Amino acid sequence: APQRKSGLVVATFNLSATIIGGGVLSLPFAFSKTGLLLGCLLMVIAAVITERSLYLLCLCSRLTGATTYGEVGEAAFGKWMEYFISFILGLFLLFVITGYMVLAQDIWTALVAIGGRLQTPPNEHLVLVVIVVLIAPFLVQRTLHALRYNCYIGFSSVSILCIALVHHAWMGSSSTILWWSTDFEDVLIAFPIITLSFLSIFNVLPIQNALVKPTRPRMLIAIDGAMLSCFLLTLIFGMAGYIYAAELTDGNILNNCDSASDFFLFLGQLGCGITVVLAMPMMLLPCRA
Repeated sequence: APQRKSGLVVATFNLSATIIGGGVLSLPFAFSKTGLLLGCLLMVIAAVITERSLYLLCLCSRLTGATTYGEVGEAAFGKWMEYFISFILGLFLLFVITGYMVLAQDIWTALVAIGGRLQTPPNEHLVLVVIVVLIAPFLVQRTLHALRYNCYIGFSSVSILCIALVHHAWMGSSSTILWWSTDFEDVLIAFPIITLSFLSIFNVLPIQNALVKPTRPRMLIAIDGAMLSCFLLTLIFGMAGYIYAAELTDGNILNNCDSASDFFLFLGQLGCGITVVLAMPMMLLPCRA
């Protein structure tokens, strides 16, 4: 079909870029609550649950002929379920986009101040307006295929911060590292953070709709490829961030990074800022649908 333009590589990167977002910045904090070993185990559980959910949703779409999340709900429970899913999904994604705008504003305000060697930070509202103007052409795109270059750049950019954190973790930390938490309350705090770091279910059907020859094996390759690459990146990111900051790990790992005096961390923060900005159009696409 003419609308099917994405190959396996594009589909895999589209899904990966949907998964990788601002939530990755809280993963080191989750590891600080669970410990390294338990955190790794919870990451595996969350990744397996997400992978199975994505594949089952694609199977339901194929069996019913539905092309959206809401249409799958309608096929199973009736028209009211489509309305309910659309309302919940739209409300959720609007909150996510709002959170991304706040995060992008904070990151880029700090970057402009550091890069421009300013004594006082620039007006944060002006920074946000500039960001929205720059990404406006991407906000009106109708398909994920049109945003494929955003996906490549976004995934590569967050990898820069991951490399910076690995570099500092490798340099060594004098703090004591927690390996396995026995505090059930801390685990309850951490597991939702880990689970939400794999949030991508709302874009898997548009990705399947755009995939050339969307057979079950090809879609499974795209899902498994995206999940594996994101799992490895987020796992390394969470572990390295926790080892770097130890018991001082903040809910946003960027708050532990002295980007002004460390070029690696500055590049990492720059990469994360690019990732968050480029993720916003992909979050807006399901809202428009």
